[in-house]
Amino acid sequence: MDMANEFAIIILNYHLISLTDFVLDGTRRSQIGYSMIALVSLVLVVNLGIHCGFSIAKCRRRHELKK
Repeated sequence: MDMANEFAIIILNYHLISLTDFVLDGTRRSQIGYSMIALVSLVLVVNLGIHCGFSIAKCRRRHELKK
């Protein structure tokens, strides 16, 4: 999971570079901005899903041990 997050950070940095005056076309910068928002949303959903899944599994194991 850490490698996937590191890869996402690299891709997000490329997005940030592309949002400067390096890209002259305003429409293209807008598309890059939407792409960046989508990538951040995807990373957040995946990370939250994984952490919630681990938490639920941990709670189930504790519940089973109490029985």
